[in-house]
Amino acid sequence: MSYNDFEKQFTKYLLITLEAEREIEVQRQLLGRILIFEPYAAFKRINRQNSKKLDLQDITTFLKDNDIKFSEKFIRELIAQYDKDHDAAWNFEE
Repeated sequence: MSYNDFEKQFTKYLLITLEAEREIEVQRQLLGRILIFEPYAAFKRINRQNSKKLDLQDITTFLKDNDIKFSEKFIRELIAQYDKDHDAAWNFEE
């Protein structure tokens, strides 16, 4: 791969990441406007295993149940992005 190819691929990656972050922020702001939204209740609803963490299985089950198309690779990358303690899952604080 030439430097030019790498630069194009990296730029594409950054743009995709930027768009995903922008969409997350839009959704976060929309949820913030819903006065009855309870984040912990949402966490518990997705956490079907009743553990203290949301893992790949919890998230993929929730997305499948809601007919949301996804790739397992994307979900793993998303978990890793916000997983502060690097245990491949999210606790409520994360």
